[in-house]
Amino acid sequence: MHQLNLIQLPNEFSLYQFKKDYKLSPEILNLPWYSISKTTQGVTLLLPTATPLANKTEAQRSEDEWFCLYVENQIQYGPVGVLASIIDPLRDNRISVYVTSIYDTDYVFVKKEDLEKTVEVLTNKNIVVKDGVSVV
Repeated sequence: MHQLNLIQLPNEFSLYQFKKDYKLSPEILNLPWYSISKTTQGVTLLLPTATPLANKTEAQRSEDEWFCLYVENQIQYGPVGVLASIIDPLRDNRISVYVTSIYDTDYVFVKKEDLEKTVEVLTNKNIVVKDGVSVV
């Protein structure tokens, strides 16, 4: 595998869990950054914490203080183990993660209290962590 670079976003993120019949507000789709997953079990919404969310009180659960590192290099389908090379050392150091993906890259979220240790662990595995720019 070639050199793996991660970008660390400066933003704090919040994770919301809603019932499966939750109706998204149309304004969410106009935001500069969001991630939505919907299954038969419910809806998960991930947003920068600074983003106003009118109906956040409808959330069954929510968690703040998530921070993001994402794979800088576009992932072509073929290389195996990119996400595992990030997640495995974090697991070995008892760091919990939340992961979401888009077509060509992965986003790994860790809690604020684990962020410094996360960067240290990944750097020790020869993964380069670079500072990114705000997504809001």
